[in-house]
Amino acid sequence: RMAGFFWMLGLTLLAQGFLCILGDVEVGCKKWVPDTQVKGNIKCVECHPGNRVAQQSGTNPQALCTPCERGTYTLKSLAFECASCTQCIALSHSNFSFPYFCGCKKGLRCGNAECSFCVDECGKGQEPTKKRDCAPCPKGTFNDQIHQKCKPFSTRCPDPTHIIVFKGNISSDILCEFPQPPTTLPVTNPEKPGKRGTSRCC
Repeated sequence: RMAGFFWMLGLTLLAQGFLCILGDVEVGCKKWVPDTQVKGNIKCVECHPGNRVAQQSGTNPQALCTPCERGTYTLKSLAFECASCTQCIALSHSNFSFPYFCGCKKGLRCGNAECSFCVDECGKGQEPTKKRDCAPCPKGTFNDQIHQKCKPFSTRCPDPTHIIVFKGNISSDILCEFPQPPTTLPVTNPEKPGKRGTSRCC
């Protein structure tokens, strides 16, 4: 009997823990309006991210939308079907098993809004190409951000009182500073020739 009691207690705690996990994930309908055709029912107008419409009308907001299945995703707020991830992988919004969305492995990023394919993520000093890889910034250009097009170097300082102290490189624009005043050395009076310890003979 004691073994059965502890077994049931374990199942109860496990179920409570599972419910807590579900409580941390946004599941169901996010915004809804009254159903004008069925009294007492509501209709969802926006599902939580990663959820699709499960039923068009009902009384429970959480039952109106359901998370996308593993390997599928949706970018729409009121989708009736989830799209399949093609070249990308299914990622989770949290450490738990759902809801899923399409994403790319580390070092890659989505190539379009639907994330139907991945491309190399270009670092500073590089820019993305049409071949879905990265190329160094051409001469006379730079890029100081992640996965952005290279830009031409600035030709002058924003402040007209500053001067260019660094001409830039592929990952940095020019640098400007206020010019330092010239260093002046102290001036000493040199001794006149013929005045250094001279004496007359008697």
